[in-house]
Amino acid sequence: MTENEFWALIEMVPIYDLTDDLGGSANKDDIKALEAALAELSDADTLDFFHHFSTKLHALDTPAHYGACRVGGTEASEDVFLYARCHLLMLGRARYTDILNDPKLFPADLWFEDILSLTTRAYDRVWERDPDPDRHPNIETFTNPLWSSK
Repeated sequence: MTENEFWALIEMVPIYDLTDDLGGSANKDDIKALEAALAELSDADTLDFFHHFSTKLHALDTPAHYGACRVGGTEASEDVFLYARCHLLMLGRARYTDILNDPKLFPADLWFEDILSLTTRAYDRVWERDPDPDRHPNIETFTNPLWSSK
């Protein structure tokens, strides 16, 4: 799976910011369409999708991005920071790249957890056939080596 194919799948689900609540929302039909598209991928493409996904979330797991992530005006928890990084990914390639390069652009009070569940279910379907499961970066908060220099 190419980078462009990965982003085409991600961008199937437009995210709508909620103005009266925290978090992000998406049309349930868009989420179902992405889930169906992921279910149709070959094992190799599913593994590649997961690798793109985990690499991009891992790249956002930096002290600078964490410091810029605010929920209700305060520092985010480890879990909320993971969901906020998921939200940033779902904003699409251009916004993701902008925020990756400039953590100060990290939007406050936003997260989107659904993509984490979808991606995990897709990977769970093929993980036993993954020839190199250790190649996927850990997506959990504070696992990027940049944290060791903090």
